[in-house]
Amino acid sequence: MDSCPTKLQVTRSKAPITAALDLQDMLIKPVQRYVKCQVERELFLPIITQSGIDPNKVRLNYGTPKARTEFC
Repeated sequence: MDSCPTKLQVTRSKAPITAALDLQDMLIKPVQRYVKCQVERELFLPIITQSGIDPNKVRLNYGTPKARTEFC
């Protein structure tokens, strides 16, 4: 028996998945920004300064991993 959903079932399930991922992003991004700010202020800048590196020439990059959604 084929376990892959039909095209109609996949189309119906994409909208709630997309909405859930959008909601997740809205909830997680502010927390990520806060954590990034704290890490930069309390860890990154002091370490860079102690190392003798100009903080204006170094950047700490954060990002949201891309969600991979696979359908049959």
